[in-house]
Amino acid sequence: MMVKRMKIGYVSAIDPNDKQSWSGTHFSILNSLKKEGYDVDILGPSRPKLELLIGKILAVISQKISGKRFDYRHSNLLSKAYARYFEKKLKKKHFDFLIAPAASCEIAHLETQIPIVYVSDTTFKRSLGYHKALTNLSHKSEKVANAIEQLALTKSKLIIVSSEWAAESVKRDYGISKKHIRIIPFGPNMNKIPDKSKLKSNFDINQIELLFPAVYWENKGGDIALNCLKKLQAKKINARLTVVGCIPPEEARKTKGLEYIAYLNKNDSTQLKQLQELFLRSDFLILPTRFDCTPVVFCEASAFGLPSLCSDTGGVRGHIHEGKNGFLFNYDDDGTGFAEKISELIDNPSEYEILRISSRKLFEEKLNWDQWRNHVLTAINEIF
Repeated sequence: MMVKRMKIGYVSAIDPNDKQSWSGTHFSILNSLKKEGYDVDILGPSRPKLELLIGKILAVISQKISGKRFDYRHSNLLSKAYARYFEKKLKKKHFDFLIAPAASCEIAHLETQIPIVYVSDTTFKRSLGYHKALTNLSHKSEKVANAIEQLALTKSKLIIVSSEWAAESVKRDYGISKKHIRIIPFGPNMNKIPDKSKLKSNFDINQIELLFPAVYWENKGGDIALNCLKKLQAKKINARLTVVGCIPPEEARKTKGLEYIAYLNKNDSTQLKQLQELFLRSDFLILPTRFDCTPVVFCEASAFGLPSLCSDTGGVRGHIHEGKNGFLFNYDDDGTGFAEKISELIDNPSEYEILRISSRKLFEEKLNWDQWRNHVLTAINEIF
C-alpha cells in the first residue's frame, strides 16, 4: 500500500502551471497527481540564460558555416546547467519519486538517488527527420542529443510513454528493458467536460460540421482537410470546415464553407467556452496531420463524443481506436478517403450514433487523466 501523502518532485524546466506548455499536458499531469491528494513540489522553472544564449549563438554559427542546424535545446551545455539547478533544489528534500515529463535534457546529467519517472510521447531517434524541428541537424548535434536521450532513459526507473510507436523506439533504439516501460494514453487537456446528456447524438443532414484544430496549417494537413470539404461539396453535401488555431492561406480562405478562428486560449473562460461549443456542434474532428506524437485533441474529441478522422502516422494509434472513436487513413490520402468515410456515415446514421457513444465510452474508460494516474501509480508499486 502507498502512503497517502506521497511526496513527489516535479522536474521540468517549464512551469507546469502554464497551461500553454506541451499543449497543456504538464498542467494536466500536475493536477492529476494533486487530485489524488499527493504533495507535489514544483522544482522549476529553470531558464539558464547564459547557456541558452551560447546555444543560440552556436546554432547561428552552425547554420552559417555548414548549413546544418544545431539543436541547442538538447545540448550537454544546457543539460548540465539544468542538472546543477535541480541538484541544488533537491538538497535536503525527500521525495518518494521524481516525475519528469518531456524532460530528457533536464534529467540526463542529474545525479540523484531518488527514483525518476520519465514521461514522454516520443524519443529523439523517433523524431529525428520526422518532426520538422529535428531535420537537417549536424552530425555532432544528432550525436549529443541522442546521448542525452540515452542517459535520460537509462537512469529512469520507470518510463511512461503514450503509444506503442514511442515504446518500440525506447526498446529498440535505446536498449531499455520492457519491464521499465509502460504504455499509458493521455487524457484531454480541457478542465471542463460536458455531461453526456449535453452531447450531440445525430446528424443534421442540412449542415455537416467538420472541426479542424491546427496551430500550423501545413503541418496539420490543412490542404487535405480543405480537399475533404470540397469532395463533400461535390457530392452535394452541405458541409462546413471550421479551422481553430491558425489563419488559412489566402487562397484557402476563398473556399465556400470554410470558417476560421485564429486562436482560442483555454486559459480564458470565455474562449474556452467558445471552443467547447465548437466541439459540441461538430460532427467530426478532422486532422490529416503530417507528423504527430500524441495529439491530445483526440482525447478531447472523445470526451465530447466526437469521432476523429486522422492520418495514420507517428503515435496517433495510441489514442485513435479504429471504429471506436474514429478512423485512420493512409498517410498519402488527399482527402478523398476522409470524404468517403463521412459520406458513408451520413448514409448510415445509426452507425454514426453508435460511433458517438463508443467515442465517449472510450474517454470514460481509458482516455482520461484519472486512468492515466491510476495506471502510473500501479506501475510504481510494481517496479519501485
